[in-house]
Amino acid sequence: MQYVVALLIVGAAAVLTRLLLSWGWAYPALTPLFLVAVAVSAWIGGVGPGLMATAASLLAIGGLVVLLNLGDMQKLGTVEVLRILSLLPVALFIGLLYSGKARAEQALRERDARLQLVSEQIPGGLWSTDTELHVTSGFGAQAGLLHGPAGTSLYDHFKTQDSSFEPIAAHRRALRGVSSSYQLRWCGRTFQSYVEPLRDVEGNIIGVVGIATDITDREAAEDAIRQAKQQLEAANHAKDRFLAMLSHELRTPLTPVLALASSLAERADLPATLREDLEMIRRNTALEATLIDDLLDLTRISRGKLQLNLQEVDAHELLRNAVEICRPDGEGKEIAIELELSATRRFVRADAARLQQVFWNLIKNAVKFTPAGGRVRVRTADHADGKGIHVEVADTGIGIEPELLPRIFDAFEQGASSITRQFGGLGLGLAISKALVDAHGGRIAVQSDGPGKGATFVVEMETAAAQPSSAGDAGAGGGDAARAQSLRILLVEDHADSAKVMRRLLRAAGHQVETACTVASAREALVINGGGRLYDLVISDLGLPDGNGLELMGDVKRYGCRAIALSGYGTEEDVQRSMAAGFAAHLTKPVPMSTLRQAIARVSAAEQGAVTTPS
Repeated sequence: MQYVVALLIVGAAAVLTRLLLSWGWAYPALTPLFLVAVAVSAWIGGVGPGLMATAASLLAIGGLVVLLNLGDMQKLGTVEVLRILSLLPVALFIGLLYSGKARAEQALRERDARLQLVSEQIPGGLWSTDTELHVTSGFGAQAGLLHGPAGTSLYDHFKTQDSSFEPIAAHRRALRGVSSSYQLRWCGRTFQSYVEPLRDVEGNIIGVVGIATDITDREAAEDAIRQAKQQLEAANHAKDRFLAMLSHELRTPLTPVLALASSLAERADLPATLREDLEMIRRNTALEATLIDDLLDLTRISRGKLQLNLQEVDAHELLRNAVEICRPDGEGKEIAIELELSATRRFVRADAARLQQVFWNLIKNAVKFTPAGGRVRVRTADHADGKGIHVEVADTGIGIEPELLPRIFDAFEQGASSITRQFGGLGLGLAISKALVDAHGGRIAVQSDGPGKGATFVVEMETAAAQPSSAGDAGAGGGDAARAQSLRILLVEDHADSAKVMRRLLRAAGHQVETACTVASAREALVINGGGRLYDLVISDLGLPDGNGLELMGDVKRYGCRAIALSGYGTEEDVQRSMAAGFAAHLTKPVPMSTLRQAIARVSAAEQGAVTTPS
């Protein structure tokens, strides 16, 4: 197209030159218009059209020379000849100028296209305004949507809003030198915007500069996370409720079994074989209760509800208690349990019952996984830094596979399924032990050279100043330090077998016992006897057919009685609710008769304040 234009321009120059000559133009000036034609052609088309215009001009000039009979060059004159010769350099010079201009324009177009492409990829916008809040520039996919095209006013863009509208207010604050941020819901999208004062080189505020980011998708993702978290929390809460209910339902039928077996085993006139049978019943019933306790402990730990009663306790005494508890199991398998207590710093700040639970778990596991005739060694030593105690439980048992070592403290981890089938259990003891040691600020670790080569568990804790300690009481249970005198007891229990066994055993202990199986019947008993003969003590289940044992406490306190909660619900929250309601103690089923007698003795001996026992 540019070449056609060049030819047309040259043709027009030829026609116009011929007319001018015929009208008396200074003769023989043939080339001025052709020079213009070549220059214009080169400027609008570049070197190519310029050269074409030059060639066409030479042909046109030649034709005019022939037409005007100017074959003698001298007739043209020197100036005219020079003009003819200058056509080519003019075409080249101006064509090159055009090419440079074209390249510059192309570069600008490419830059603008790239900037536009980048702008369209930004999920938000950049903009600036003057001091009247007229938009002076906009950049980004959402710049126009958010703040209008350049030259428009923010007030115009948000004309349905007044000046208190947050985007306007934020821009006005920026004009006063205050940076601001705000969120804007616009056209179904949410934008987070930030505005700053726009200053010149001298620091004067000349407008506002802002940036907006589309956070719609992020908000949707955060909302999805919140909903998932709420669903997870609801599922966890439902799981906790289920475990609490399952615990109650499993513990309740164990109560009469454990109470009766432990009480009968105390009789001095029993034959040895019968005593062994009762001990087997007691031991296995207690094991079932322990499995339930492990599930509840895992729930407490996972929810961060584990509570510790810290005091200075004797770690050696706790280890002795744990060994004595595990010794019958060891003797049954002819496993020697050796105790080497060499640490000179043996007092630690800990929850005695929980720390003894750790030691008991480690020793019980060592006995459990050691074949008959093996050995378990429990030893202590001072830590290398002289500020702690090193407790070691080593066995000659089945050992631990190397790939299992990193997971040995994970919940429900027991290695190969054959181990689970052979030894049973849920795989919670070590997970709970690690959580308890961590909660005390200590460290627990395990070493094993592989299958068949035994295992060594190590617990390290900081030691405290030696103090007189009754730590063993928490784990060993002790005897009836202050055996209660004969009391008038109201036993509130809806499980018939539990009520029957406990009433019989309490009466055998010298107490006067009456029973009730509902909240209503318990209240009736308190009212009937409230006129002249009050009960000294109420032992009440919490989950009753027509209500909750907590509801009884108002009546119990009104008649001057003290109360012990005896329930299959044993979470920290259950214990706290019992204490808050006014119970002097909370015992979690199943309860050995000796434990119940101790609680009764303590409650009846206490003059004031609540006395709690570990659940």
